[in-house]
Amino acid sequence: MTGDEIKALRSRVGLTAVDLSALLGVTASTLSRWEVRPNHAPDARSQAVLRAMQALTDRGKLPADLATSIHCRGGLYALHRVLAAFFALETP
Repeated sequence: MTGDEIKALRSRVGLTAVDLSALLGVTASTLSRWEVRPNHAPDARSQAVLRAMQALTDRGKLPADLATSIHCRGGLYALHRVLAAFFALETP
């Protein structure tokens, strides 16, 4: 996923850079580098989470209260919700 795609996804789902970085388990400055510098790309784990978020967003299945989950329970809880929703899509 390119920096522009990450930024567009973040905007589309209504997350701040701080929120998305918490969900991905990286610093906000790392996320900023991914979004701004073409030679900096997310690691494989972050790429997988971003692709899952994109797939959920495209299908209208991303948890609507994701930012609230991050603020109230933390990034790991929000990550769990994203992955659970994604794997629910994959299960027939």
